Amino acid sequence: MTSSSRIHRNTIWLFAGRTISVGSLFLTYAIVARRLGPSGFGIVAFAMALSAFFIALVAQGFEVYGTRDVAKDLPNAHRTTGQILSARIPIALFSLLLYAAIGYGKTRTSGWEDVAVLSVYALTIFGAVINLTFVYQGTEKMRFLAMREAGAALLSLFGAALFVRSAGDVVVTAVVLVAAQVVNWGWLFLSYVFENGPPRITLRGSILLQIWRQALPFIASTFLISIYAGIDTTILGFFADPATVGLYASALRVRLLVNTTIVIISVAFLPTLARSKGDREQMQDASFAYARTMNLVAVPMILFVWVFADDVLTFAFGSAFAGVATILRIQILVVFFASQNLLYGNPLPVWGKEKIYVTLIGMAAVFNTAGNLVAIYFFKGVGAAVIDLATEALLTACYIVQCRKLGLRMNAAPLGLALGGGLVAVIAARLAVLHLPFMALSFTRLAVGGLLACALYLAVAQGIGLLDLRQVGAVVRNRAKER
Repeated sequence: MTSSSRIHRNTIWLFAGRTISVGSLFLTYAIVARRLGPSGFGIVAFAMALSAFFIALVAQGFEVYGTRDVAKDLPNAHRTTGQILSARIPIALFSLLLYAAIGYGKTRTSGWEDVAVLSVYALTIFGAVINLTFVYQGTEKMRFLAMREAGAALLSLFGAALFVRSAGDVVVTAVVLVAAQVVNWGWLFLSYVFENGPPRITLRGSILLQIWRQALPFIASTFLISIYAGIDTTILGFFADPATVGLYASALRVRLLVNTTIVIISVAFLPTLARSKGDREQMQDASFAYARTMNLVAVPMILFVWVFADDVLTFAFGSAFAGVATILRIQILVVFFASQNLLYGNPLPVWGKEKIYVTLIGMAAVFNTAGNLVAIYFFKGVGAAVIDLATEALLTACYIVQCRKLGLRMNAAPLGLALGGGLVAVIAARLAVLHLPFMALSFTRLAVGGLLACALYLAVAQGIGLLDLRQVGAVVRNRAKER
């Protein structure tokens, strides 16, 4: 199998696994939110957000570092695995102590459910030690990883549907979600042990220091990204009641679902961007193609969720969550800037500007944390959403400046055309469902509105030259013939 064919196959498997995983987890949180209500969902959301920082510290930074080292030296992959697991253990112990201290500060004035849920989520921090995703990524066993990720998400979905019955099942919810995650990591670890034998653990200080020193840039960048992504929910948990946290978390879940689509587009273009490094003309062409695809898909989807925010929240989480439509609309604008961040930011690391990229992420994390501390104290969830929006806008501006320093000019025409065409299609669909009969249910409005918006957008995009449906059809037919 050629290198391009292998990359294509691996990408398809990862996309399939990620799509099933994201969809299943969104349904899981929708079920949990409906059955627990805003207050119970807020308790779980806070524990999830707080533990995510320490999981990033223990596992995710080493995941990037480990993938690189395993891929570079496959004959010594078993030794590398043991060294990384050894390096994770002291960090996990430190993380557990810090997590316990923060949790104690939070739960001094909280009920027993908060204590129990935080205690359950502590298991994910130490469980992250045995997460061997990096081994399978380094050896390119993407099919196994995709099946594992999808399986864990489906396990969460079935567990939530079966065992979470009422508002009193907050601790049960935490057990179900954590069990699915730990089973996922345990599955990876046991599969590795059966195939290669147990990894050798060493706690020699010189070896650990060497690994920590080499992995530090990866650990720092992933930890900063996790702070940037989840600090708002954590700070909100200290300054607001659980119901406010739950309402905010529901809007955040919709944002993450939409954001996953643009991340998938971004990952699909990374090989193309990487191959263009060093050739200014190819870099420019790859950037234009990237911008056209991103804006063609992301912009109308963002506009649709923005216009139909009330219906999205009511359909997904229930009428109790419809009151945060304003926060969702701000969060969806965050996704818009995130799509532009990926356009201008993702080329930087693949074109050799890793330090600049990590520095800007770090600055954004500091700005976001400081802004949230002030805004959440005074304005709660709305303040958190506004700071997220300001952070993404500032980061977009910084990325644009860096791209201009590289001599690149992004074509703004696809963005303008997508905004214009998307607005016409979505607003027309919204007006139609408001006046059509039998539109009382949020699901009906979303289904009919989505179909109308999609049809109108395709027609407008074809008319203004943003999309050539005949060319798309020809590509699909050629792919079918090749298969």
